[in-house]
Amino acid sequence: MSRICGMVDNRNREEQISILLKNLIQPMVHAPSFKTEEVSDKNCAFAHILHNPDYISSYLQNDKVTGVYCLFNGYLTNVESMSQTIRQETNNRIIITNPAELISYLILEKGPHALIELNGIFSFALWQPLEQNLWLGVDRYGIRPLYYSQQSHAVKFASEVKALSLTESALKANNLAIEEMFVLGYLLDDKTMYQNIYRVPPATVLKFHQNKIEKFRYWWYDKIQIDNSLTVDDYVVENDRLFRSVINNISKDFSKVSCLLSAGYDSRRIILELDKLGKDIHAFTTAHSKASNLYEIELAISKHLSAELKINHSTVEHAVPKDVPKNLFYMYTFLDCEADEHHFIMNLLSSIPADSPPSFDGMGGDIFINGHFLYKSMLDIIHDNKKVTQKILAPYPNLLQSYIKIDSHQPTLEERILKILNGLPDSPNKFTQYVFTTRTRREISISPYGLLNLKIESFRSEEHTSELQSH
Repeated sequence: MSRICGMVDNRNREEQISILLKNLIQPMVHAPSFKTEEVSDKNCAFAHILHNPDYISSYLQNDKVTGVYCLFNGYLTNVESMSQTIRQETNNRIIITNPAELISYLILEKGPHALIELNGIFSFALWQPLEQNLWLGVDRYGIRPLYYSQQSHAVKFASEVKALSLTESALKANNLAIEEMFVLGYLLDDKTMYQNIYRVPPATVLKFHQNKIEKFRYWWYDKIQIDNSLTVDDYVVENDRLFRSVINNISKDFSKVSCLLSAGYDSRRIILELDKLGKDIHAFTTAHSKASNLYEIELAISKHLSAELKINHSTVEHAVPKDVPKNLFYMYTFLDCEADEHHFIMNLLSSIPADSPPSFDGMGGDIFINGHFLYKSMLDIIHDNKKVTQKILAPYPNLLQSYIKIDSHQPTLEERILKILNGLPDSPNKFTQYVFTTRTRREISISPYGLLNLKIESFRSEEHTSELQSH
C-alpha cells in the first residue's frame, strides 16, 4: 500500500515543519527505493510514499487558486462516472481528473455526507488554509487506516501508528488497549496502543478547527436497505455479480497479474475468475513460518490448480526465526501496530515481479466470513445484546481476562463490548455488524496473516525487489 502523512502546526515555521515532516516519513519508508513527494507551506506540510511511481495509488493535489491541499491514498472505481456527472451538473465548470480532486469537490461543495457516493477503499487529508480546517477521512470500513494525534498547537496524521509514535514526546501506553490486545487479539473502538494516538473511525470524516474536532459519519449500517422479497438464490446471483465486478474493476487496466494462491476458497475463486478474464497470471504460495501437514496440503492443491490452468506458480519461503515462541508472540500481539514491513510480509512481496502491478488474494474473505454466517446457537440469542456479548467473550477464559486486567477502575471487557453493541443501529444481526465494525477491520490490519489477506494490491520496483531479496 502507499502511505500518506502530514501535519498542521501553528507554532513552527515552514522550515521547521519540513524537518518534522521528514521524521514522520522516515519510519514508513521501508526500503531506499520507495519514492516520496513532499510539500510544505507556512504552517502545514504533507507527503505521500509510493512503492512504485509507475502505478499511482495516492495523489497529492494543490489548488493554486484556493491553496487547498488534498492527499489521497487508495483507489476509487467510480471516479470517471462521478466526474462526468459533476461536469454536467456544473456546465463544464468543474473538471475532475483524479480521486484527490473528487474528494476536494465533494467535501467543500457538497459536504462530507456526499462521500457515500464513493466506491473504493481510501484514506485522505484535506487542508483549507484560509479557513484553517483540516479534514481526515477513511472508507466505509476503514480498510485504509489513518491515525492522528492532536495537541494544542498541532495535528499530525499518518498511515502507520509507528510514524506518529516515533515523533510524539511523552508517550503513554493505553492500558485498555493492552488488555484488549492480549485477550481478544484486536482493539475495540478506535483506540491504539498509545493514549494520545487514535484511529479515524470507519465511514467517518473528522474536521479539526481551533483545537476542536467535529465528527461526520457519512454511512452506517442503517443505510443498508434489506429487500425481504429476495430469495437465497437471488442473493447468490447478486453476490456473484458483485464479485465479478470487483475483480474486473481492479484488473481491467492490466494484462499481467499476481495471485496469492492457497488452498482457501477465496484465492481459488479469484484465480479462476482472473483466468476467465484472460489475464497472464503468476501464482504464489507462501510457506508458514513453521511447516505443517496443512501447509503441505495447501501447496499440493495450489500446484495442482496452477497446472490445470497452465499458469506459472512459485513457492515463497518465509525466513524461519530462530526463536519460534518469540515469533508466535509477535504474530498475535504485533505491537508495531499495523505496519507491513515485518518479515512475514516483505519476504512475500519481494518475490512478486515488478511487471504485475495488482496482486490478488482472498481480500479478507477468510476473516470476513466469520461475520457472514450464524450458527443456530447464535440465532437463539441474536436479539439479546448481553448474551451476544457473552458469546463473543466465550473463547477467552475468565482467568485470562482477570489476569490481564491492568486498571480495575476502567469498564470491564464485557461492559465495553456491550456498549458497542448497544450503539449499533437496530438490525436482525448486530453480531455481524460488530464483527465488521470492530474485529474485522482491526484484526486484518494487526494480524500478519490477516494483513496478507487484505493486500489486494502490491506494487514493487525492480530495485526494491532486488534489494529485499538480498536481505
